[in-house]
Amino acid sequence: MLVSACGSSEPEAAPEAAATTAAPTTTARQPVDAAGFMKKLSAGKGDLLSVEPMKQANIICDQLDAGEAPAAVAAATLTRLNTDYAAQGGGGNPILGLAAWDAFKANVLTVNSAIYVCPEHEDAVRASVR
Repeated sequence: MLVSACGSSEPEAAPEAAATTAAPTTTARQPVDAAGFMKKLSAGKGDLLSVEPMKQANIICDQLDAGEAPAAVAAATLTRLNTDYAAQGGGGNPILGLAAWDAFKANVLTVNSAIYVCPEHEDAVRASVR
């Protein structure tokens, strides 16, 4: 109960209900070896350099920090690449039902994110994502 300066009392207002779900946040991290991370992603045609690799690595590491299984993180990465970066993926042909990005590239991004950006997850990711 709140007491006003006049001595009268009013019932205390109920606190506003907090949102039960928070928007996902991405923690900005620094890779343990930025040059090594970019070199690994530049292998082949270097398409992974066009998908904002540090942004992707932060998302991947946040998902791993939240306890998501490495294989599920790799699958979510593949979906995100095909949804958000389809034009940069090259090789896709929607008429034939071929996605721009494949599981191999998503796995490369997931594994190298764990190795270079959140190494505390490296062993689990290497054991699960190939």
